[in-house]
Amino acid sequence: MKRPLRILRAFATLLPLILCITNAVFWIRSNWRLDELDIFTRESHWSIWSIEGRILIHRQHWFGLTPRWRSSIDFHSTNTSKDDDFGFAHIPFTHNSNGFAYGALTNQLGNTGIVGHVYMLPHWFLVLLLAIYPARIPLRWIFHLARSRDRSTKGLCPQCGYDLRSTPARCPECGFQSSVPAMHA
Repeated sequence: MKRPLRILRAFATLLPLILCITNAVFWIRSNWRLDELDIFTRESHWSIWSIEGRILIHRQHWFGLTPRWRSSIDFHSTNTSKDDDFGFAHIPFTHNSNGFAYGALTNQLGNTGIVGHVYMLPHWFLVLLLAIYPARIPLRWIFHLARSRDRSTKGLCPQCGYDLRSTPARCPECGFQSSVPAMHA
């Protein structure tokens, strides 16, 4: 039972770490490129943009006479320059604060109605959020190392904290062998 849990923990640590690194790469690329992932279904369209240090998630839902395209996934990458108008000024955000934004879209194109939502958040927020869980491993290791050094300087067993003043070579509690040879008086 321990092996599947260990594999699950490793996967739960590795996946956010990979996503964090991928997000950091897109964050850097977003300064000169627009990366867009489009997911089309029969009733909706999802669009995820990476541009200007932010991620924009846009969902549109069709009603009425809906388009009859096939479900698909499409990825585009475009060079941007300061002269291009790829910014966020044309998106109707209702709430916008410190790089985070939210907006609702309603549009009518003939017999087809479009209702959607737009969410925007900075890349740094996702990098920070995705780095929290994988960071626990080195932090736990550093804490354990500091605790064992503190215990050994106080004459305690670095493994379990038992008082080793009477038996400095070997811990009678957990059996830890000290690397310091026993001193004979």
